[in-house]
Amino acid sequence: MTEATPPAPEVTISPRKVGRVRLLWTLAYIIVPAIALAGIEAWMRGTVYVQTWDYNTLKQTRGQMHYDYLFAGSSRTQLGVDENAFAEEVARLGGPANQSAINLSAGYCRVMYHYFGLRTMLRDDPTCLRGTTVFIECPSGMGEYLLWTDPWTYTRAERVLFPGMIASDLPKLWLAHTPLEYKLDMTVRFLTYNYKSYAMRGILRAEFFRVGREAAARELVKLGADDTPPPLPADAPKFRTGASVDPKVAKNAPMYFKEFYEQEKKIIERHWRSWDISVHDDLVKLIHNAGGKVVFIDMPQPSIFDPMYKWEGRDEDRRLFNETVTKRWNSFVIHSAVKFPDEAYPDRFHLDGPSAEIYSRALAEDYVRKLNAATEAGSTNRHIAE
Repeated sequence: MTEATPPAPEVTISPRKVGRVRLLWTLAYIIVPAIALAGIEAWMRGTVYVQTWDYNTLKQTRGQMHYDYLFAGSSRTQLGVDENAFAEEVARLGGPANQSAINLSAGYCRVMYHYFGLRTMLRDDPTCLRGTTVFIECPSGMGEYLLWTDPWTYTRAERVLFPGMIASDLPKLWLAHTPLEYKLDMTVRFLTYNYKSYAMRGILRAEFFRVGREAAARELVKLGADDTPPPLPADAPKFRTGASVDPKVAKNAPMYFKEFYEQEKKIIERHWRSWDISVHDDLVKLIHNAGGKVVFIDMPQPSIFDPMYKWEGRDEDRRLFNETVTKRWNSFVIHSAVKFPDEAYPDRFHLDGPSAEIYSRALAEDYVRKLNAATEAGSTNRHIAE
């Protein structure tokens, strides 16, 4: 007979010890992910490039808040206006000398961006726009007609607004005629903007893919593959920022424009008439109330944009905009006589560097001419003549 195996001694664990173990496991589930997220957040802030929002960091990055000339537009103005060439030319033509200028235009931004940006500047320094001339982009002689009930951003460019928004803007956002998903997305982005690992999660994802591709490329090089990217042509056009333009970009421009047109079709294809209730009206009031002046500039653009501005009814829209500029906003539109062929837009959207300087100097000439005409006419309009 085999002897029965004696039963294992009972191990008793006190409820107190069980509670401590459970607490430690619970803390581990919280602390370990928190440390990982904190590490990712620190890496995002210190490593991943995030475009500086110039309005919000003006004093820190530029050392001053007040400028004599300030340009506010989209990437068309950002790349198409050389603010220093403009100021130099104004002085050369007998206009005010030693004037400071800054170009705060940005890609993918709407007029709401500049409203929030200037409001941020005024909150930091209520006198920063006193005597400043703000040049607002209006391609084809008219601004983009937008109401506060329209989407505040272009599709996939929501993050450009958040540094300038404040909590009291949220009710206005929720009253906009936009889908619930848009309102929720904008609200979450606003609340999480300072958490870069969440707000910039798209960049984080792209960065992980980049690291993975580079690791794969290194392994392929070990196997004898050639990973040298083909160089851009020596005569590749450059923007005024010095960036070279890949000729392949122009080939995809029609597709990009078609996607953009479909996304913004409802706004593009309506008549742009009631400017007294537009966001532009609020922007002009903000500048005037702060002691600034407003000038609208007809930015040159290539023929790819013709579907937006050249169709039946647009001439009347343009006439009403110019009438509003003169009678309601006490300002004027500068229509530059300088025209550029489509070849001057290497990516089919933006002026190249040499053309940008030519346009900037021509803009200065037109501006000085307008100022002289207003002075000779004895204008009493403080927003033009001062």
